[in-house]
Amino acid sequence: TLLYASTGDKFVFNKALDVTGIVTAVGGNTNNTDDAAVFKGTGTEHIKLLLDTSSTGGHRASVALESNSNEVSISTTGSDEMRFNTANTSDAIFIKSDGNVGIGNTDPSYPLEVAGTSSTSIVYQRTGVSAKKWGFHTDNDNTYWLNITDNVLALTIKNNGNVGIGTTAPGQKLHVSG
Repeated sequence: TLLYASTGDKFVFNKALDVTGIVTAVGGNTNNTDDAAVFKGTGTEHIKLLLDTSSTGGHRASVALESNSNEVSISTTGSDEMRFNTANTSDAIFIKSDGNVGIGNTDPSYPLEVAGTSSTSIVYQRTGVSAKKWGFHTDNDNTYWLNITDNVLALTIKNNGNVGIGTTAPGQKLHVSG
């Protein structure tokens, strides 16, 4: 049964809608979109399919999953870019049309570019064994190879090219301490 609800100008199904084939929704006008479909769950869960021709930079299409006002979405723009957003981070992962991927960076110039406010930006740990966790740590003067598990700066590379093993202040091209 299809009922018309005068509040909100919408039709309401009083039973589950079972559709086979293609479903087309036009003129949803949700979030300034031209075409939209919103699938609501029994609580605060929603799935939104949006096509927005009014967005900056051309068309934008997105799929958004929402629960308790926290939304995760995948979107694209007219410039063939792909964006992955979380509730607290817009453009958490950004893929440019040339294939470069940015994590925390919307204009990556390299195949993988990671940016963030934490000084340790890349962390690695082999799984399946009791291995140490390692990461890259940077500041304005040095790049460090850090044993995160034991909090040990194992290798230091200064911006001038000096390398230190066991020291954070190498005074020559190779400085080994310990």
